[in-house]
Formats: sequence, structure tokens, C-alpha cells
Amino acid sequence: MKNKKINSLIVPAIIFGETSFWFTVLGVLIGIIGLGWYLIGNSCLISPKSLVNDIWSGEISLSIWQNTSSEIIRQNFWFIKHIHFSDSLAFLGIVICGIAGMIGSWASFFYMLFSKNRKKGSKAKIFLYLEFIIASILLISVLGIGTMH
Repeated sequence: MKNKKINSLIVPAIIFGETSFWFTVLGVLIGIIGLGWYLIGNSCLISPKSLVNDIWSGEISLSIWQNTSSEIIRQNFWFIKHIHFSDSLAFLGIVICGIAGMIGSWASFFYMLFSKNRKKGSKAKIFLYLEFIIASILLISVLGIGTMH
């Protein structure tokens, strides 16, 4: 069987897909561990009983956050300082899943930027600029600088 050369246009897509996939798997595993630990009821900042009761009673999300959370949780990236709590660990898993696409986009961009067999045509430059714009928008969203709501 002959070795087939992979088309250079799909390599960035493979890099994006693999990077995003493995970061998402990591985030899901961390989130499941944190959720299991949270549902047991040990070491948490938000009371699981009041949270579940508010959700099942049909409260809106703003009211649930006001009823169940403290001032600590209303800060950005609060879970990093309190990682020893179960809900912080679950939230870290959610955040890792959320940034998986951003990390994959930047990995794809850097591959396209530093690739030796990068074509010098205008199409390749357009793809490079578009990938940079997409990765930048995702980074701005992850950092909380720009939001869509």
C-alpha cells in the first residue's frame, strides 16, 4: 500500500479537531468528577439542595444565582482560587470544554503560520487571516472582554 500524502489544506483542520477533541474530553472528565463530588454534598460553595430546589421550582437563572451564591462566585474565574471545592472543580471542567475550540483555533493558526509547505498564494493568506480573526474572537470571548448578550 502506498503512502498517501495528506493534502496540506486539511492539516490545520485535523490539528483543530484533534486539539479541540482532547481538551473537551479532559474537561468532561474533570467536570464529571466535580459533579459527582458535588452531588455527594461534600465541600461545596453552593448548597446542592437549594440549587436543585430552585431549578425544579422554575426560578429564572438570575434569581437562582442570587439565592444560592455568595459574592465570591460573582467574580470572574472565582473557581481557580477555590479549586478545593467540588463545584469549583465541576466549573473548571466546563471552562476547559468551553476553551477547547479557542485552543484548537490557535493551534491551527500557528500551524498555518509556520508551515514550511505553506503556499504563497492569496487564497492561503486569506485562510490565514480568517483563522486569526476567528481565534482572536474566541480569545476575546473566553477572557470575557467581549460578549454577545
